[in-house]
Amino acid sequence: MAVVLLVADQPQQALDLVMAQQRLAASGLVVLDLNGETSHLLEGRDLQGGSLRWEAFVAQEHAAALWPDLEGPLRPWAAMLGLSIDSPTPPWLVPGLEDLQRVLWLADRLAVSMADPEVQTVTLVLPPLAQALPLLRLAQRAPELILSLWDPLLNWWSDTRQRLSHLELVLRLQLPSAESLRPPTPWLERCRLLAALLNNEQRLDVVLALSGDADSWPLQRRRLAALPLSGYPLHRLWIQGQGWSTPLLEGWSPPMLLGGTSPANQEDPLVTLLAQEAPRINLTDWEDQLCRVFAPGVGRGDLRVQQQEDALVISALGQRRIIALPEACRQREPASARVCAPFVEVVFR
Repeated sequence: MAVVLLVADQPQQALDLVMAQQRLAASGLVVLDLNGETSHLLEGRDLQGGSLRWEAFVAQEHAAALWPDLEGPLRPWAAMLGLSIDSPTPPWLVPGLEDLQRVLWLADRLAVSMADPEVQTVTLVLPPLAQALPLLRLAQRAPELILSLWDPLLNWWSDTRQRLSHLELVLRLQLPSAESLRPPTPWLERCRLLAALLNNEQRLDVVLALSGDADSWPLQRRRLAALPLSGYPLHRLWIQGQGWSTPLLEGWSPPMLLGGTSPANQEDPLVTLLAQEAPRINLTDWEDQLCRVFAPGVGRGDLRVQQQEDALVISALGQRRIIALPEACRQREPASARVCAPFVEVVFR
């Protein structure tokens, strides 16, 4: 099953790309819309007899679906504290919680799609880049973060409950056990599946759609580098605006569309963009004591390279990439770093 990450500045760009995808796929296309806004543009669109299945994240509906899994662990605590949980605070009103809710929704819907033999392609429609990157980082680390926050709390509660055991008997308290407070197992399993997928660059086809004229190049250059420097490949690029020309970047020519989508002939340029074979470039390559990192748009003046314990840290254009060092380089230090577009090359001595 193919997995496409679609990061677009504008909801209309995302929709146009999905419609082009649909023209290429005979059947089995599922769209998981994390942005939520793009789905509002579907009214009046022909989905060609159901060959495309579109699912959009809706915070209220998803919170209602999550509540039965949470109610069991939370009710003993509420009873002990004399609180009512019959009308809980909506998660989307708690700062920072909606992103976690989006990740849980995505993990659930992706697991369902991957288990369906009729699904051939899943496209994840993400918010614009500035919101997509934190969301992807959270999704990559969700299982680790959940356990790192939950396990110390459960260990503390287990010790505390043992110390209060005599009071529990005397006062006839019903203190919940630590095991009963663990996060629902299906959540963790789905989050692990999602994290494994996002950490496997070979499984992904990443499409970036930006909006801006050529005079915004200093900004667009930073945005082009953002996905690779965050550990994601970049296979296809669409910049919608005026004044663009090729070649855009030295040493890197992916399938690319610059400008609008009005075809000069009968062929849809977005269909052409998606149908072209995209070069598969490894994000990181090691050759003996040379580390080559894919970083399109990065110049020598943007670059800062450090070694921190057993990791190489590359900082550029507001992003930071942390790369685990192989055994052969752990006792060495970076001697030089150069830009050999579209790569950053670091030599160890």
